[in-house]
Amino acid sequence: MLQQSQPQRLEELLVDQLDLTTAQNLVSQLAKIQCQSAILELLDELGEVSFKIQGEAISSLGEIGRRGCLASVVPWLDLGITLAQATGALGLRYFKESPIILGFLEQVEQRDELLAQVLELADGPTESAPQCAYEWFKVLPQLSQDHS
Repeated sequence: MLQQSQPQRLEELLVDQLDLTTAQNLVSQLAKIQCQSAILELLDELGEVSFKIQGEAISSLGEIGRRGCLASVVPWLDLGITLAQATGALGLRYFKESPIILGFLEQVEQRDELLAQVLELADGPTESAPQCAYEWFKVLPQLSQDHS
């Protein structure tokens, strides 16, 4: 049996949660920013944590694309995995709510900086670090707009 190419595997994974057109558009956009293999790896890793959370992430990936935030998709997924590993409920909330939150930040640098800061906080030494980091993630875009 022939092994599928990365774009084919990625499209097949996306079609489980998104319509074919959206999935194909995402695969094409991810190819342009050269991160198909990283996305596939991260989605596979997320699937090892929970297929339900992986499905929510894929559904949200369509929204990330619609909001013009695909340039930040790798750190977005990386943070989501960290939060999902802490608790499944937190991972689900993150993937449901994060596209709207990221959409408030128009510049890639702002989004990537926010995601990096929250990931650092989520990896903190206490059990409550991921939840605290997520709460910070929810308010930081508003704080940055208030002070720009």
